[in-house]
Amino acid sequence: MKLSEEEIKKIAAEKIIALGNKATPETLKEEVIKIVQEKEKDTAPPPAEDTQYDRFILIAAGMNRTNVTAKITGSLGDAGCNILDITQKMMDDFFTLSILVDMSASRKKLDQIKKDMEVISEELGIKIYIQHEKFFH
Repeated sequence: MKLSEEEIKKIAAEKIIALGNKATPETLKEEVIKIVQEKEKDTAPPPAEDTQYDRFILIAAGMNRTNVTAKITGSLGDAGCNILDITQKMMDDFFTLSILVDMSASRKKLDQIKKDMEVISEELGIKIYIQHEKFFH
């Protein structure tokens, strides 16, 4: 947050008093710049979270059941997640489902999404694993 002209003038006035006879235009300017930079740094908004890793990998595995993919993707969609890539593989009655999910627009945090998947996992009798993308880098 930038300081107002009034705030900078107040800082300069205080510095003139503090410097006394040592106050020259150059020293005053240096001192005021230091203080303004520190204050602006202290009042700056925190940096935005690193959105490079707003993605996670979801792996589901188990015996094939009706609506497995629909339940999982429906829950992700309800949370506001975007499915970037999805693959499903069947081996007889056993299936695996892998999904790359972008959660940057999600209304839920990763912990809540994991809890939602635990409910689906219990309901369908399958295993669902979620790993944040940052752990792969």
